[in-house]
Amino acid sequence: MLFDLFFTMATAKQRRAASIVAENGGIVSKAMLEAGYSPMTAQDPSKLTRSKGYKEIMDQYGLTESLIVKSLADDIRKKPKDRIPELTLGAKMRGMLVDRTELTGKDGGAIALENVSLLKLAHSMTPAQKMEELKKLLES
Repeated sequence: MLFDLFFTMATAKQRRAASIVAENGGIVSKAMLEAGYSPMTAQDPSKLTRSKGYKEIMDQYGLTESLIVKSLADDIRKKPKDRIPELTLGAKMRGMLVDRTELTGKDGGAIALENVSLLKLAHSMTPAQKMEELKKLLES
């Protein structure tokens, strides 16, 4: 335990982001930007929430995965009061809940869409014309 007090894996930036997440309602990407992460890194909040350092911080806050799972199970069994918002926040903070997945292209850029005009034209093409265009695409 003494070792843990002096040799933690969490960085100052991870600690700052975790503090901001606790204040902003669990919006990890926004917290990452405010803590000084690059916009590219902040596009993938799991880079923070799945890191050992961030999980260590959550454990220090007392927000362990087992606590969240146990609390949810207890609420389902025993309590009529709705505590889902609090548990959802805790799960977001632990990185156990992903709101959305963002797909990016090469180096984090946009995904290039090709042959979109062909898709628009396909409705007006005969089956033979469609087959001919498909052959051209496969050859290129």
